[in-house]
Amino acid sequence: ATGTTPAAMTDPAIPAGPSVVKVTGSQGNWQLQVNGQPWQVKGLTYGPPAQAADGAMRDLKNMGVNTIRTWGVDDTNTPILLNTAARQGIKVIVGEWLNQGADYVNDTAYMNSVKTSIVNQVNALKNNPGTLMWDVGNEVILTMQDHGLSAAEVEARRVGYAKFVNQLADAIHAADPNHPVTSTDAYTGAWPYYKQYSPSLDLLAVNS
Repeated sequence: ATGTTPAAMTDPAIPAGPSVVKVTGSQGNWQLQVNGQPWQVKGLTYGPPAQAADGAMRDLKNMGVNTIRTWGVDDTNTPILLNTAARQGIKVIVGEWLNQGADYVNDTAYMNSVKTSIVNQVNALKNNPGTLMWDVGNEVILTMQDHGLSAAEVEARRVGYAKFVNQLADAIHAADPNHPVTSTDAYTGAWPYYKQYSPSLDLLAVNS
């Protein structure tokens, strides 16, 4: 015996360097590409703690999963999760949480603060090979109606939010030109807002 671990029992190494991810094509023929090769997302949202990711990522890989999505960034645990996923050839749609009840018309202090935080997180994670794309906000346009606002206030905040999402997309693209930016909502009724006010998004996402 040589004292080394059998190859079959070792995890693959983390790939070197960031992926270059692009949305290519045109209407009716869009494609997501990773390092020039087509990437068809086969996956699910992921919530377990990063410490449990080792076994989970092996299980997911064996199920045929190539992509997971998170809702927010934890400065300590998200890099662990990205590394563990990358080892198994799984990429991560990195969620950037935005407050669902914030006033996206008037609360500039919140918007400035969260924008700075997100850009810092993008800079910290953009070179990780596990990163597939950035996903800003989750179900905010739909749930804006759940905070006791008048119909006019809901409409104004939805527009303000979509405009803010566009600012975030521009800021993320400036920090990281190698990964697309999307935003997730829970119904296609959000899409007209993004179409009009968030043209810098690379693609749209919907929870189904």
